Amino acid sequence: SPDCHNLWTGYPLGELETVASCNESLCSPIIDHIHKHWCRSNKAHTDYVLNWLASKLQKPWKKVAGTIVLKSKEGSGKNIILNHFKKIMGHYYISLSNVKNVLGDFNGAIEGKMLINADEISYGGNKKEMNQLKALITEDETVINKKNKEQFKINNYADYIFTTNELWFIGVTSHSRRFFVLDMDDWLSGLKDGPEKDGYIQTLLDVPSDCFAKYLLTRDINKFNPREFARTDLFQRQVQLNWTSDVKYIHKIMESGYLRMEKPRIKWEIGDDDETDDVAVIQEIRT
Repeated sequence: SPDCHNLWTGYPLGELETVASCNESLCSPIIDHIHKHWCRSNKAHTDYVLNWLASKLQKPWKKVAGTIVLKSKEGSGKNIILNHFKKIMGHYYISLSNVKNVLGDFNGAIEGKMLINADEISYGGNKKEMNQLKALITEDETVINKKNKEQFKINNYADYIFTTNELWFIGVTSHSRRFFVLDMDDWLSGLKDGPEKDGYIQTLLDVPSDCFAKYLLTRDINKFNPREFARTDLFQRQVQLNWTSDVKYIHKIMESGYLRMEKPRIKWEIGDDDETDDVAVIQEIRT
């Protein structure tokens, strides 16, 4: 259409023909790092991450509409892996350390991007910003506002990876389906500076990005559903941090097993059978 401008020219390493001669086994250090240290050797989590990344290469026209969140200390090897995507995707990948570049008055930095690494993201209860981020994750269109330029609307194919070392970094409820949250093991950041650490990092850096691209381009993702993933313990902690004061109070009562009153005192007991597994049975204890 003469009224549309197509920003898509393809990833530098996004076509199988471009990387056909590569030996994808050479990317095993990256796969091992993701499995052991991003996912703590949980195969289901590793499969989800690799399928998610593969989807960005195999189906660039389709939003995953789910976000991987990586929590770790600095120096745990998050960005070493993601920097390979800068080589694979070219200018369609960007890492932003300031959320205002995404949600602020001027967001031209995200125009035409396919993968955005929101580095060191935090939340702290800012529901307005979190709701804006949630919309960007799922909506098919977004408005771009460049300084001293007229606003315009574009198709939104961008997906996000959040990296953080904050305690409270997303606003979620138990029903949220947008965030796959991983608590990295921080093994690499815990290594003392020296030959072992330097050698390990260099091994990850030396992996040919085109071999990693080939591995992802040839990975079978036919059964991948980005909305089907396990709720991690870290996700549940984020849910609890978002509880209102009354929910926190009720949870505290349920944990203690008692609602303290003058008379009578009420005790909660959790049923053992399958039918009452999630049902609090109230027993009145007479004194």
